[in-house]
Amino acid sequence: MVGVTAGSALAVPIQKEPIKPDDTIGIGAYIKSTLHGYHAVVSEITIPLPPITFITKVRYYKVRHNELGGIAVKIYRIIPLTKYAVAFYVPSNLKVWTSSLNGAHLINVEDKGRYKVITVETNSRFTSNIRMGITFNSGYGKHGILVIGHMSASVLQSYIMSLASAGGIIGGFMATGTTALLSEAIGIILTLASGASLDALIYEEV
Repeated sequence: MVGVTAGSALAVPIQKEPIKPDDTIGIGAYIKSTLHGYHAVVSEITIPLPPITFITKVRYYKVRHNELGGIAVKIYRIIPLTKYAVAFYVPSNLKVWTSSLNGAHLINVEDKGRYKVITVETNSRFTSNIRMGITFNSGYGKHGILVIGHMSASVLQSYIMSLASAGGIIGGFMATGTTALLSEAIGIILTLASGASLDALIYEEV
């Protein structure tokens, strides 16, 4: 999906101007999330979303059930501050290997019932990359992942607390990967976490 605003071992050389992902808006930073894995990822396409201001499409992956892969988040910094925090919203039963976290340090992992939130922080001043291993064991069928970022870890934590009130919709998207629930979740996030950057993806285990 587009990145929306509401230290890295893999960091590329520092550049004077950030490279902006296609079809994005943002203030302070843009984020782009992708899945990877030579044996895990079968295909990647983009699919349209129901009409929402500024947001038109989302990345859709087919992955092999129970295969090991990973998630990567690229942060494009406009304001060169020293830290940036990212929260990964994933299905509760998805195995995320936080021990393989690269490019950031782990803040915490919170179990919210139907989903869990993994919060990390990076110290890179400009473009940075965060990577973690995943075993795609959520179950056959479609699922969703949301990624929310902010320059302040404490502000991001307050957003996570506020978004708990919308756990049914957010958890529904994690469990089903439907574009309708993603659209609802985006609307809620842009209301309750208006200063955050946002990205999402859908994956189908086959």
